[in-house]
Amino acid sequence: MDTLTGKASSLAEDSPEMRFFGQLQRLHREIPDALVKEVCTQEGDDGILIMKPVFEAHHIWAIPTAPIFSLHDRSPKLFAALLSFVHSLPFDNVFKRMGYLLECLLEWSFEVLESESDPETDCCAEGPCVLCFIEAHAPDYAEYEDFDWLACMRDYRPKNTLFKMIRDLLLEAPAIDFNAFANLCFLEDDMDLKVDNLIVFLDREDSQLENGYINFVNEIAQYGYSHTIYDISLTVGNETKSFVMRKEGQVNAVFNFMDRLNELLKKL
Repeated sequence: MDTLTGKASSLAEDSPEMRFFGQLQRLHREIPDALVKEVCTQEGDDGILIMKPVFEAHHIWAIPTAPIFSLHDRSPKLFAALLSFVHSLPFDNVFKRMGYLLECLLEWSFEVLESESDPETDCCAEGPCVLCFIEAHAPDYAEYEDFDWLACMRDYRPKNTLFKMIRDLLLEAPAIDFNAFANLCFLEDDMDLKVDNLIVFLDREDSQLENGYINFVNEIAQYGYSHTIYDISLTVGNETKSFVMRKEGQVNAVFNFMDRLNELLKKL
């Protein structure tokens, strides 16, 4: 508590029991609504975890990449810049960074496909499947990893109003810390699920994968959890990892940006 609050405790002369309860009172006075848990780290050490609520997240950002690929011929510069920008983001996506939830859903989809489908049946008979989508677009996605999207957008002068709005949004991106929530989580009892599980780049809007992902996260939340965003501090021995989130606005800036990006992409 001294480390987290930057204030020295005056409880040193009390009995151990009184120091314990005094620190609990201090915790809830200094950090209202905090959760305290005893945990075991990956290294096997016992520790104390303090979870400080930051704010509520009200939905999952499932951002389609199909609209980006539709720009290949319509606006090659914007196409390249968007692919490169998505590459730079620390969020799950079907081409690069597969998080736990996304991997589970894809594995489940593969198993259903193998067990319930006729091998000779076209897997895209009812619309493009995510597996074929990834296979078709992965080479293009990989090609633009090192593209300088920011320099491209600074020189980009589109006549199309929608393209201009997307360009203007991308030019705002350097001012946003997309890693602002690296120390945050949103489920009280599963530290493997981080805030960035709320943002994921999938195949296309209203796809089976998108619906499955959103439903899965919401189903977890309904089983006694919530979408409360928590900052966390872990104490093991004499080492205390301090809270990193000082301003709620840092996370809100990321979420607001993703809202606007999603809205614009769905208009393409």
